[in-house]
Amino acid sequence: AQAEQTRILARFQEACESFDVILAPTTPVSPFPWTELFASHINGEPQANYYRWLALTYVTTLTTHPALSLPCGLDGQGMPFGLQVVGRFRDDLGTLATGRAMEHAFAGIAGVQRPRPALDRLGPVEPALTSLVTTGPDPRDARGLPRADGSG
Repeated sequence: AQAEQTRILARFQEACESFDVILAPTTPVSPFPWTELFASHINGEPQANYYRWLALTYVTTLTTHPALSLPCGLDGQGMPFGLQVVGRFRDDLGTLATGRAMEHAFAGIAGVQRPRPALDRLGPVEPALTSLVTTGPDPRDARGLPRADGSG
């Protein structure tokens, strides 16, 4: 695993010789209800495990390059989405400056400006919120199989 992480880092280092930042999607899905632990399906395809839907961002984490998620408008379902900005190795300040410059540039563009919640449309919170997780993830969820307790 460490050898593969080193190979991933080396590929990112090569890309950063030619580019100041790498732009990528943050996640491949629209935000989903907080009661769902993870995106078990993408475009109808089951995900192998909890982490698979996060592949676009966790590979960046493996490189230890600085990265940020820049809010950039609403998707087709009216939900906010973000753009991942990945900077050069150890260039945290440069990455933050790039994100700030992009946010300022996008502020005047209706389709990609930072979305603001419609506070008047937010309903009351009904869950007790004593714990967001009531049971641990079940690996059968990603395969679309019934859970051991008969649910799902």
